[in-house]
Amino acid sequence: MSMTFIFILLLVPVFVSMKRCGPGIYGQRCDKPCNVNCHPHTNNNTYCDKDTGKCLQGCVSGWSSDQCNFPCSKTCIGNVCSQQTGRCTKGCKGIYRGDMCDEYEVPVRISKKRCGPGIYGKRCDKPCNVNCHPHTNNNTYCDKDTGKCLHGCISGWSSDKCNFPCRKNCIDHICNQQTGQCTEGCKGNHRGDMCDEYEVPVRISKKRCGPGIYGQRCDRLCNVNCHPHTNNNTYCDKDTGKCLQGCVSGWSSDQCNFPCSKTCIGNICSQQTGRCTKGCKGNYRGDMCDEYEVSGVSRERHCDLGFFGKRCDKRCNAKCLSHTDYSPFCDKHSGKCRHGCVSGWSGEDCSTACSKNCINHSCHQQTGKCTTGCRGNYRGDTCDEDEVTRNDPPPRHDQEVTDGAKRVVLKLVFATGVLFVLVVLTAITAVLLVRCFSSK
Repeated sequence: MSMTFIFILLLVPVFVSMKRCGPGIYGQRCDKPCNVNCHPHTNNNTYCDKDTGKCLQGCVSGWSSDQCNFPCSKTCIGNVCSQQTGRCTKGCKGIYRGDMCDEYEVPVRISKKRCGPGIYGKRCDKPCNVNCHPHTNNNTYCDKDTGKCLHGCISGWSSDKCNFPCRKNCIDHICNQQTGQCTEGCKGNHRGDMCDEYEVPVRISKKRCGPGIYGQRCDRLCNVNCHPHTNNNTYCDKDTGKCLQGCVSGWSSDQCNFPCSKTCIGNICSQQTGRCTKGCKGNYRGDMCDEYEVSGVSRERHCDLGFFGKRCDKRCNAKCLSHTDYSPFCDKHSGKCRHGCVSGWSGEDCSTACSKNCINHSCHQQTGKCTTGCRGNYRGDTCDEDEVTRNDPPPRHDQEVTDGAKRVVLKLVFATGVLFVLVVLTAITAVLLVRCFSSK
């Protein structure tokens, strides 16, 4: 009888794994109720996924999220919003506005206040930037709420508020207001969108690497996230590795090695700046969609360039690589370098020096592995092993044969044991069946 009990215990997990939850419940033990806000199925009345509890047919009106446990904003028209994002799909009630209808439109009595030319702010106490291009009609230099220069910048300046100078290597000191790219070309031997790259002499630059590789020795691979050329299949600049045709969707920076923020809509961002070009998901906002809006009441503080922390009192590491002239150097919460490290440094905050045995002192930011090989007789991922002094004994052939034989014997013993158990269980089952029939 003890063997019969063991046999039954062996069969229990099989039957349990085949168990299917009834309508309206889910979980491994079918002990969790589906959310009452799940929209019911029309065929089999199953409300949610039996494993995760996700509402398969969406939510009833007024609710959102995978499990329909977040109410739509009370200021949504008809109390209707998108299940995935929570955005009000039919607009906002009264004078509310915004995707979640959580922003309050200032009453007309107050909103009629108009700042004089050259100033902005709620109290009209902030001066517009002197680099804003003036209006031709009413001489108002910037937006009365944000200070954004409405008609662009005067020559030599860029950004929304025209507070970042164009690069000195731009021809006539002219650049694009949004991106800072030199629109008229570069001076002398400088090149690149920002004219911050120097053209190597013709004697060296005549060497042409094959498609997909670059470097003085043509020994480096272009990033797989570079968008390919349609004509000659060359993926990146032969000297710098810069992706000449931009990045595939979801990546940014010159070499397309920085992912767009996960909170960007469609995971799409600008190659040059990393800004989310189609807006932010849910309650996120900001150029990088890294600020979280809390019901239109509070929002996270935005640190100045080069600083991070709750109080914006910590400096980013000087070894962090700057994306552009006007992008933050590090994450405003953790201090992690957003756009990699300058040559010779690694780690999330670029505080770890590459091995002195790496060629050109170059290594991978995350792992510290030498990317261009090792100097002299050194070897290994971080070039910390000396091939001359290494005295590892060569593997013995007879040792390998002995180890292989041991593994074969162990496999045979295990297989024999399993076969024996199956034979015993079959015999017990047969005896039980014979007794049942004979008793009848």
